[in-house]
This record gives sequence, C-alpha cells and structure tokens, in this order.
Amino acid sequence: MDREPTSLENVLEILDVLERVGVSASIGGGWGVDALVGAQTRAHSDLDLCIPDEQSEAATEALEALGYRLSLDERPTRFVVTEAGVGSIDLHPLRFLPDGTARLPGLDGTEYVFPVGSLDARGTIGGRSVRCFTREQQLVAHRGYEPGEDDLWDLALLREIESNP
Repeated sequence: MDREPTSLENVLEILDVLERVGVSASIGGGWGVDALVGAQTRAHSDLDLCIPDEQSEAATEALEALGYRLSLDERPTRFVVTEAGVGSIDLHPLRFLPDGTARLPGLDGTEYVFPVGSLDARGTIGGRSVRCFTREQQLVAHRGYEPGEDDLWDLALLREIESNP
C-alpha cells in the first residue's frame, strides 16, 4: 500500500493502530489545529502525538508493524519514528501525575505542563472524532520560538476559532 506520511488516511490508520494496542494518543501540532477546525487546511510534514510515557513501547511496536523505525531519540522529551520515503511521527511521552496533570521535560531543561483536560478536546479528521489538544494548549505549544509559515497559519486558525466559537 502506497502511503503518504501525513495524509488524512495515514493519520487515521496510525490512530487506529495505536488505539488497537491501547495507546491513548492526543494530536498536537498542525493536525491538532486542523482537528479543532474540522478539516485539513494545509499539508503536514509530520504527525505530532502526545502519549503516556508507559505506553511508549507499545506505540513503537505498533508503528514498527506499519514500517516505521526510530530515527531520532531525544527522550525524555520526544522520539521520532520514520518510514523511509513516507514520513515521520513525532511522539512526546508524557508523565502523568496523580492529579491528572501531565509533564514533559524540554530539551533545554524546561518542563512543559499539560493541565488536566488540555489533551482531551474532541476534533474531527476525515469526518471522524479524534482526541486532540484544546485550543488553549495549542496556543501554549506555539510559544517560546520564532514561528514559521505553517505556525503562523495555525495561529491564524486558532484566532478564528476564538472569534467563531
């Protein structure tokens, strides 16, 4: 089967495979913004997923069955799996605290905090309900770096969601 890295069909396939093995993924990045909007608005270079740290091995094994291989390991912040000639999935293994807050160490020693509920928004990709970052968490994720063209596009969409609830 010829798959594109982040085509709508491929995103749904990846989510299906992860769900089948019990991995609880929340979509961030550009696909997460598109989920909140309810439609694909641009091409995406990768798929950003936050998963519980303890589900990292199950996620890796499930994605390896699709042909993905570890291409970058920057744990505990993130790891990337890539399928040659196809594309990549950027996985962020979160550590959940007893109160439901999630934490992710940053590469620079900072720590990202995901408040309770911030990973549990519902969006739509290809007519299917998916779990994604809330609008507020998406805005937080877009701070602290110089935004590129795709980031500016995503931020404009997030502002539009705010003005058209």
